[in-house]
Amino acid sequence: MNVVTIELQRHDWAALRCGCGKSGAHIPSSFTALLEARTLGETVGHTLDGHLERESMLFQVAPIAVPAILAALTCDLPPFTRAHFLNMLWYLVTGESHSTEVAAGLPELEEECRFAVREGIWLIYKEATSGDSETSFDILEFVDLDSGRFEHFRAMVK
Repeated sequence: MNVVTIELQRHDWAALRCGCGKSGAHIPSSFTALLEARTLGETVGHTLDGHLERESMLFQVAPIAVPAILAALTCDLPPFTRAHFLNMLWYLVTGESHSTEVAAGLPELEEECRFAVREGIWLIYKEATSGDSETSFDILEFVDLDSGRFEHFRAMVK
């Protein structure tokens, strides 16, 4: 059992709305497939695109998935899986609540996502210094409240 599995088990995914129009019950199996994939082909049908967000519009599952994505970034992942998780975080911190979520009383899902990413901010800084610095800094630009730290890291990494 790994940290991602444990984090995923904390939530009742079936009770959450997903961007595909179904419940979020399938989200844990998508994470598992992504974590187990060793080739890009093995990820087909298991991405988080269209589930946590659709065209930068966020759904109820989004902020709940952020800690699982952060946990996944602690794992040894193929570059394409790591990139998928980082890109998804970027979508989540730059998006906004879908109109159906606003109507359901969740008007600030992006703020919830940003807050959740802040809890793992050093994972994103680690990615910035050792991996995909461009996407990582794009994420950090939206989540790091310490602009001095952000600018210092960005200058040092470039």
